[in-house]
Amino acid sequence: MSQALSRDGAEDAEPGSEADSLPSSRGSHKINCIICYSSYNLSSRLPRQLYCGHTFCQACIKRLDAIANEQRWIPCPQCRQSTPTPRGGVTMLDLDLAVFLAVKSEKEHPRAAGRPEGEEEMAMGGQCTH
Repeated sequence: MSQALSRDGAEDAEPGSEADSLPSSRGSHKINCIICYSSYNLSSRLPRQLYCGHTFCQACIKRLDAIANEQRWIPCPQCRQSTPTPRGGVTMLDLDLAVFLAVKSEKEHPRAAGRPEGEEEMAMGGQCTH
């Protein structure tokens, strides 16, 4: 019975972290904005994080920015929690560093994310027709 309690405790602690790690293991889901389905990049589609913790591209967050009660707010499309727009605008919101670093790494090393496929292509590429 104590094992079941420790398992339950472990399971209670892990589902959130598992759910958070699943998108990164899937790759493309974690580096695509769920609003516009575009890939995050290092310019206009930076991954910005709202106060609720959800991440969207900077371009989509700019479109969500609205005035309510004489203040600018960004309503989260996932949980509907409102984030006050910083004085400097959407660009002053925190970056989602995990996503940002993944995008940066993919840009610097494009084949690093698809290594198994790259290895398969290289194996098949051994029969080059040149």
